[in-house]
Amino acid sequence: MTIAGVLGWTVTPAGLSDQAWHMLLVGLGAAVLWMSEAIPLAITSLVVLLAVSCLDIMPLEESLGLIFHPVSAIVLAGFCLAAGLQKHGLDRRMSLGLLLYMGERTDRVILSLMSATALLSMLISNTAATAIMVAIGIGILRTAGARPGESNLGRAMLIGIPFAASIGGMGTPAGTPGNVIAIALLRDMTGYSMSFVTWAMLALPVVAATLPIAWRLLVAVFPPELGRLDLTECRRNLRDMGPLTSGEKRVAAICGLTAALWALEPLLPVSSSWTSQVGLFAVVILSLPCVGVLEWRDIHENTGWNVFLLVGGGLAMGNGLLRTGAVTALAQAITPHLAVFPVWTMAILISLVTALAIMVFCTISGTVTTLVPLAIGLALTLGRGAQTIAMVVALSASFAFLLPANSAPNALAYGRGYFRSVEMFRAGAILIFVSVATVALIAIVLWPLFGFRL
Repeated sequence: MTIAGVLGWTVTPAGLSDQAWHMLLVGLGAAVLWMSEAIPLAITSLVVLLAVSCLDIMPLEESLGLIFHPVSAIVLAGFCLAAGLQKHGLDRRMSLGLLLYMGERTDRVILSLMSATALLSMLISNTAATAIMVAIGIGILRTAGARPGESNLGRAMLIGIPFAASIGGMGTPAGTPGNVIAIALLRDMTGYSMSFVTWAMLALPVVAATLPIAWRLLVAVFPPELGRLDLTECRRNLRDMGPLTSGEKRVAAICGLTAALWALEPLLPVSSSWTSQVGLFAVVILSLPCVGVLEWRDIHENTGWNVFLLVGGGLAMGNGLLRTGAVTALAQAITPHLAVFPVWTMAILISLVTALAIMVFCTISGTVTTLVPLAIGLALTLGRGAQTIAMVVALSASFAFLLPANSAPNALAYGRGYFRSVEMFRAGAILIFVSVATVALIAIVLWPLFGFRL
């Protein structure tokens, strides 16, 4: 293995510069480390940051600056908004309210849990949203007498919650770190700055189409043994919470203001950094002592600081592959094989490869970091829409539906013992192919109406 690595480093293939070849080897090594998690994902990102500097591809001060790229402000805002919702209990109140609104029919209860999870996942991390909704779901299942490993209701509900978290996470840039990594790569590799509203405009139709399909599929594969549920405990929990507290009102106001400012971007004469500026504004407002929503301890304890290293490492790899010409070389090698396909087939292939890659990387961020630069290079070589293809890859990376190990939400729900791995695979395999077809169809039919073509 060592000899092969040394030979690979010293012998450069024809048609590639030394820098491009070495950057490809760094990218391959990083992909292996991200897949295997032999070392922490964040440390792998630091290895990439160090490598692009040592190879004279990017000055160290520039590569380190990528750790807090402008899109990282959106990530920080997402963590802080989530911390505010959780600290003051507004996330739980919203979830219980939606659950009671949907009624007592078991299929509607499953839909309400999935809908609440998807909505929360647009604002807070997929894992946090899953943890909240699994706790609510377990309470309902215990009240209904559903036993772990024996209940179809438990299977449908506990598989549906993490599936909905992955689906909802696609909806906004703040939904999952993979989204902001894709936005940053687009900005750095093509110069195009995708706004919060533009992302949501393209992604929400995919969420709106995929969520009810996932719900119907799970109810069909695992028909609930009960027709109706007793939601008395949920009503009691919501009643015990009492009226909205002043903290909940402040959090709701700041979340609403932040969302409004993001939504108004196309109507205002603002800079391309508006989305990031609004994110920082939200963090500051939430943290002001006079507002009293968050203390620094809350931010520190609820922020996944490793995500910023992942963003930096992903951007460094994408920039390194682009600057050295490695992306162009790879795209030119793949182009002859894809150019013969019609556009709809190419969209399906790209989406399917990305969706299956999550089995290897087991992280949305790692999948996006590795495949989006290649997809952008491929789009530029083929003369296709780089923004559209990058979106297809970024959204398809969230199709983590096959195995408990594919994502933290899957593993969290699996740990409660209500379903087996093969049962998740049975439903997830069907959902992946349906989701791939859905995102390809929307990309081909709907996105061109907004000016985004393949």
